[in-house]
Amino acid sequence: MRVINKRLTVQYLQRSEECLNPLGQSSLFMSSRRVHQDHEGLEASVLKELLNLDEALRDYFKEWLSELSLQRMAAEKLLKLSKDYMVKTEMSCSAPKFPIADTDAIVNKYQVHYQIILSSNSAMHRGLNALRKFLLAFRRESRKLDLSSETPFVLGDMFHKPIKFFMDLAEELFGYFHCSYLKLDCGSRHLDPADLMAVENYQKILAPCEEFDEYLQHNLGYCQCLRPVQPCPPVPRQTPPKTNGLEQLMVLAQQRRCARRVSKMTAKTEEVMEATPSKQESVELNLEHELRMNQLSMRLAMLRQSRGNFQTGYDRDIVEQMIYALSPSLMPDTYLPPQSRAAPTLSSPPAL
Repeated sequence: MRVINKRLTVQYLQRSEECLNPLGQSSLFMSSRRVHQDHEGLEASVLKELLNLDEALRDYFKEWLSELSLQRMAAEKLLKLSKDYMVKTEMSCSAPKFPIADTDAIVNKYQVHYQIILSSNSAMHRGLNALRKFLLAFRRESRKLDLSSETPFVLGDMFHKPIKFFMDLAEELFGYFHCSYLKLDCGSRHLDPADLMAVENYQKILAPCEEFDEYLQHNLGYCQCLRPVQPCPPVPRQTPPKTNGLEQLMVLAQQRRCARRVSKMTAKTEEVMEATPSKQESVELNLEHELRMNQLSMRLAMLRQSRGNFQTGYDRDIVEQMIYALSPSLMPDTYLPPQSRAAPTLSSPPAL
């Protein structure tokens, strides 16, 4: 009985507190809280679809650029083939200048490059269909927003643009891509080997537009900080290769052999440098030898010119022997060594 009475008193107090509050205050607070939670959840879903659409637009833009570059190359080939076809099929008389086989070959080549353009346009069409799904999902969620509410998500702030800007931007970009595809598809249907103007007009459609590229890259992207952080790729650890003990010994032996070879080479060069005289010493020796030879040559010339007595001739023979001993290259072929004879002595005066 006591437990039952306690429960009844607690319930009574709770009901009395609810009766003391103003009428409808708790219900209004709960309803406003639920509306706020629902609004935050709606903004999160809209932002999620916007980021998905952003990524899809970037992927399609890359594919669109690659397809346009491929079609430009194919259009250049078509232009050249169209000129050749018009030259070959031009008739100045009743019969064409060239045989029909040449024109058939040109038409076959034209058909190959034309199929490249058609397949590229079909790839663009498939990409647009995939992009349309993301646009419809974003459009469906953004229509649930109350654009009259003054929230940072709707009005924007100093770091983010208002959501209405991205709603209009998505429609504008998709319309541009779709219009570009329609122009290419319509222009490709008018291509013909005999129509040179059609190929030139198609090349004008394929001309790159740098302004659109800058516009898309500058405006696309709500906030980079809200994107999920991409994990860094794992860096492979470079472990040193495992070497056996035998391989290490072989490397050490090779290094020692190289060191011994280097020491031997340096020792040989030092010995050669010590054995060979220096340039200054060799120059001094050459000068001294030349000086001696000049003196001896002058002495020999003086003795040859003089006509003296026997003593002078004896001195001349001695000088010649000395010169030819020092420099055998000066010895003439007709030279004969003098006979050995004693030095002359002064004769005594005759007796009176």
